[in-house]
Amino acid sequence: MIFRYLFKRVPEIIDHLENGLLFNVFSPQHFSKQIQLLNLSKELKEKLAFKEQQKALQCFEKEKQFLAFKEKLLNLED
Repeated sequence: MIFRYLFKRVPEIIDHLENGLLFNVFSPQHFSKQIQLLNLSKELKEKLAFKEQQKALQCFEKEKQFLAFKEKLLNLED
């Protein structure tokens, strides 16, 4: 599970409890509460894990498509 936080720049939009957990990076207590929330909810763990897995598969698929396209371009030069 990857925990992302908002600090100046956000690499992607995180919806709290939808596709990640947001917490105050300056508050260990807040971070601890988020970990406890995750630990107590099997459904939340599964939901977040599933969404991250889908995202990883999507990125991997894009990378595979790009590599195949690159290979075809290189073959055109031959």
